[in-house]
Amino acid sequence: MKIMKNYIIASMLVVISMVVISMVINATSRDESARALWTKELASDAENNWVIPTYIRSTSKVFYNGKLLKPSEWTIISNTALRVNFVTMKYDQVSVIY
Repeated sequence: MKIMKNYIIASMLVVISMVVISMVINATSRDESARALWTKELASDAENNWVIPTYIRSTSKVFYNGKLLKPSEWTIISNTALRVNFVTMKYDQVSVIY
């Protein structure tokens, strides 16, 4: 029962995150086709590093559970890898607009 409740909450967070991210894309990009979105639901606790399928720039926007992160909360490890500077939890979601 608790697992189902966590799954429902995680699903709701995914939907809310996607709505918030699409609002940010609309507000910050005149040409939406020039921006792309990468999203990942975390498979385990303390999962802080990810490889993104394209280059990340300092102008990229990084979201955690729909909240826009400050640049001090994330780091570009290489051109295509991202690290967040805090503890993460299973089923949370990280998204990047690049």
